[in-house]
Amino acid sequence: MLVKLPAKRYNMCFMSHFKKLRVKDCELIIVSSDDSSATRELDSMAGLAQDVLGREFGVIDPETREFYAGLFSTKEGAVKSQRPCVAMGRISLSEYQAAIDTVAVRRDDRGQQLGSNVLRALESVARDRAIPRVEVKLPRAEAVSFFENNGYTELYRNFDGSIQTMSKSIDISATALPTPALSQ
Repeated sequence: MLVKLPAKRYNMCFMSHFKKLRVKDCELIIVSSDDSSATRELDSMAGLAQDVLGREFGVIDPETREFYAGLFSTKEGAVKSQRPCVAMGRISLSEYQAAIDTVAVRRDDRGQQLGSNVLRALESVARDRAIPRVEVKLPRAEAVSFFENNGYTELYRNFDGSIQTMSKSIDISATALPTPALSQ
């Protein structure tokens, strides 16, 4: 059984890493996949991934815990429940590993560092759980430069020579609050 982290406590822990983060006209939300109070946000993030990447989310591995980070526009809708997701990402955690499998930014909003901010939010989830390295499998060759610009280095190559997996070391000494360990 997985430990469910209370949203308010997690947000306090998460926000401690983002006091300097300023994303114009956006609200940053991070939520676990089992948080039933965030259904609208999760649906909106899944819709963005479907639009940008052309694929639906599936469960990665029942032994992992998934977290989503999303940037929701505050300028396009006055009503909070109607704010569109402009950037999102997903990270899967097991007890000692972290893997990002998705980062997507709405086409009209690219070039504003939104994807990098989502990436840092996902990395903070790993940091808060004292996981020292994050890996990302690259579904597209054009993603290599994005991850290189955000500090990721090559880990594995495909048979054709293209980069398959990249990784980044995370400074876990910056962990803000202790969080419960994942358990089975």
